[in-house]
Amino acid sequence: MRIYIIPGSTEQAKEGNIVSASDLYLSDQYKLCKRMMIQLELNWLIVSQVHGLIWPEMQISNYEQAIMSDAEVNGRLTRVMSCNEIHQTLAAMMHDHKLAVRLRGLEVCLLGDTPELRFAANEFHNLKVKVKTPLFGMSPQQQRAWITSTTNKHLKTREYAHG
Repeated sequence: MRIYIIPGSTEQAKEGNIVSASDLYLSDQYKLCKRMMIQLELNWLIVSQVHGLIWPEMQISNYEQAIMSDAEVNGRLTRVMSCNEIHQTLAAMMHDHKLAVRLRGLEVCLLGDTPELRFAANEFHNLKVKVKTPLFGMSPQQQRAWITSTTNKHLKTREYAHG
């Protein structure tokens, strides 16, 4: 089984609002990834510098990343993205969505190239989870082109299969 993980963004819904995680982030890159997840009906999570791995339905409030120092961000990531936290989040997601899969049978695909995704890649490797990173090393423009192209390719494949 494959789970996609997309990064949150600093552009967020208005301060003080509690919304589903899928509606909190507002950057164009995030929206493009979210549209891909929804259109292709994929299993997905969001990675946040503050919250770690969160599923799209989770209710959270916005936060100000810019006021955190690099040391604070790294400390928070170390805490919220520990192997134990990742394992608990994945176990909860699998239970809530009635997915029967073990971590060793899991593959994660990280869509983007951010410090939190790179951190997550290391932690998933420590958990012996297969990790795909198709966008690592790409510019933001190349990432957007890849996401758009991949979404369109899979949608066309579906149309042919159902047509």
